[in-house]
Amino acid sequence: FMLVIGRRPTREETGSLLAFLKQQIVNFQADPESAKELMEGSTLADSPPESAAWIVLSSVLLNLDETITRE
Repeated sequence: FMLVIGRRPTREETGSLLAFLKQQIVNFQADPESAKELMEGSTLADSPPESAAWIVLSSVLLNLDETITRE
């Protein structure tokens, strides 16, 4: 978070991001083929559902308005 946004997350942001991550893990566990598809070409050795969830969370952080528009 700090590398992307440049500040520490608030407690609310931390809670929201952790809830989002957990939900993504559940979603990818329910659809492992989707996780494998997202992980195609990746060098990550972790479980595909968890790694895929982290990729999605990273994408969310990189696409935040706060990330794109530095003021």
